[in-house]
Amino acid sequence: MNEKLGKIFNLLAPGKPIRKGVDRIMEANLGALLFFSSHPEDNIKEGLIQPGFELNCDFLPEKIYELSKMDGAVVLNSDGTKILYANALLNPDKNIPSSETGMRHKTDKKKLPYKQGGFNSCYF
Repeated sequence: MNEKLGKIFNLLAPGKPIRKGVDRIMEANLGALLFFSSHPEDNIKEGLIQPGFELNCDFLPEKIYELSKMDGAVVLNSDGTKILYANALLNPDKNIPSSETGMRHKTDKKKLPYKQGGFNSCYF
């Protein structure tokens, strides 16, 4: 199995903290845009992320559930143990057209091209 795909499956496996947060979000009929990044500073410099507000706190399922109520993305470190930013704006390649107007929907439609950071995003 692809190493990156295996990492995603491991993060979202039943019983894992991120899965518990995702389950809470889904039970409430909400949505979220989770962005996992091993180099968020680089993503900010490249303009891929416009951070909303910095949290830099430990991950808890309850926190991700509450933060998912905002329109922007939640930026986590690559292993999902820290919430770095909330209500962040993600700026995928501007050459990809989108007729969407909402922040999550527009970003989701463009799907952040894989070349812009490797293992970075999780959409649900």
